[in-house]
Amino acid sequence: MGPLAGGCQLGVDVPALLAAAGFAVQVRSRYLPGPRFVSYHYWGEATVA
Repeated sequence: MGPLAGGCQLGVDVPALLAAAGFAVQVRSRYLPGPRFVSYHYWGEATVA
């Protein structure tokens, strides 16, 4: 996405990356109101497993 998104990687599976790094992950995700390509958000907690 370049300079517009500041290097954002839209195809990254964030919960999977955290789990692979050894964290126990509790995550909720959903789209917020707005354009779908910028409105997907994660909320959660990652603790050392």
